[in-house]
Amino acid sequence: MMSVTIRHACASDADALAQVSTESWRDAYPVLLPADYLANQLSLPHQRARWRRRLRKPCDETLLIAANPGTDVIGYVTFGRCRRSNMRGYGEIYELYVATDYQDQGVGRRLVEAAIERLRGEARQSVLVEVLTGNPSRFFYERLGAIVRGNATRNFAGRNLDTTLYLWGDTSILEQDRFRSNRPET
Repeated sequence: MMSVTIRHACASDADALAQVSTESWRDAYPVLLPADYLANQLSLPHQRARWRRRLRKPCDETLLIAANPGTDVIGYVTFGRCRRSNMRGYGEIYELYVATDYQDQGVGRRLVEAAIERLRGEARQSVLVEVLTGNPSRFFYERLGAIVRGNATRNFAGRNLDTTLYLWGDTSILEQDRFRSNRPET
């Protein structure tokens, strides 16, 4: 695993977060989302403005970033209480993105572990993550011990897309040796 620092995001991270989110979405979703959406709504100037607004106001989600030793932002995770009404008391990972050049180096694992550690501190022992079914990186969660809980449909960019719901029923599974191996990660 490469050396990264996990920390809370600050306003000065907005432009770097815009770069990571734009690059990650364009890399992960070219066949799932309309090209116009990826080009316009996910343009770097649009994303910079969005991240600047997002980091300026308080919100109920937590945002952690991964930075390499040169302090460049290379990934982020957002998480909090589960938004599904039938899963009160659960935690949820809302977003997890790692810059393309830093994927498969343990950055995603570190971000997930940090998010789950904080959720466990809030007595949220079970954690859900909803992933577009067509996203090839979704199997990353299975490698970390999450199980498929179900499927849903969400509207993304004007399209109804299938999603897969992954669940860690007991997040202590991540502490087991078999999930701490040197397998490739996102």
